[in-house]
Amino acid sequence: MSDKNLVRALHAVHALDVQQAPKQHRLKTPQCPSLPHFAVALQQGWTPEEGAHVTGCAYCQTITAMEWRMACPGLLTLVLHLAGASYNVQAMQHHLEDDACRRCQRLLQSRWLHALAQMILTGQRTLAHVQALVDATVATFAPLQALVGAFAPTTRRPFQARAVHPDGSLTVTLREATDGNLVVHVETPDPGKSGQKVRVEVVGEGEPLVAEVILEAQGAYGCAGLHIFGVFAELAPRLGADCAVLATLIEADASQ
Repeated sequence: MSDKNLVRALHAVHALDVQQAPKQHRLKTPQCPSLPHFAVALQQGWTPEEGAHVTGCAYCQTITAMEWRMACPGLLTLVLHLAGASYNVQAMQHHLEDDACRRCQRLLQSRWLHALAQMILTGQRTLAHVQALVDATVATFAPLQALVGAFAPTTRRPFQARAVHPDGSLTVTLREATDGNLVVHVETPDPGKSGQKVRVEVVGEGEPLVAEVILEAQGAYGCAGLHIFGVFAELAPRLGADCAVLATLIEADASQ
């Protein structure tokens, strides 16, 4: 067979495959939302009617898990999962087990997120209030380089993880200082926050590191504060290969 005839034959086979391919996913139902709506709903939430369908739909759970491969679920989604109030149980299982998302595995160990989930379970706070507390929280995830050892490089860059709230209201930086200590630094451009506390949590392999950092006025630069957790080399095994960092400004009623 000549090259031209071979190409024509391959094109014919491809065209036949396209014609015979199913028009939609075999699991999709008429009640399944459109793909563009998934991206919106995973950010803004499902309506109760949509949620009732999504919860038991294998197709919707699969699409949700695929969306989370590109962008992990937000903190509120994780809180709802911990509270047993999520529409996406199967999708979360795929995300945590099949995709082995280290970021979400770490965040789901957060005491702060567990406390927010408990507020929902006990009715201590409304969902809207919990969402406000979640929205005020800034979080990041960072890997840790191996310390110098038999198989580690002779030099390494100091560890640092930094996160900024989308509206710029709070910045948290966890870093290995030049003196070898692990230090967290928080700052806000709002000078009116002087005297308030920022709850910081570092979630790694072992017991989380938790601190309440008091904000102090910095003149025209807003407020800032820091806390020293201890010697980084001694804390590194407790953190493991990676860690999540969460920080939230403690409002007057948040601890009631």
